[in-house]
Amino acid sequence: MCTLTAASASERVEEWRRFVARFTSAVERVSEGQLRLRLVGTNQAILDAVDLARREKAWCEFFDFAIEIETDGCWLSVRVPPETSGVLSEFASLCEPATIAP
Repeated sequence: MCTLTAASASERVEEWRRFVARFTSAVERVSEGQLRLRLVGTNQAILDAVDLARREKAWCEFFDFAIEIETDGCWLSVRVPPETSGVLSEFASLCEPATIAP
């Protein structure tokens, strides 16, 4: 369930757009229910990702977020259950024009 109001949702969308523009270098659609955003190598990117993800989860509890640390960088993983994959597709559209790999 998602409890965001229309006004809050609009504000949150703009926050995510600013975050993606500032702190991501690529987006990877892992599956219908998972998306990963490659974070630009700064501590602020991780801090902002955690802050946004925590607030998103409070409003829309079906989202699952994780920071994945790999040898070549950090990723923000976003997962949703199959019945909400359309919401993830809408979320992915916020990431454009970042490179989305299948």
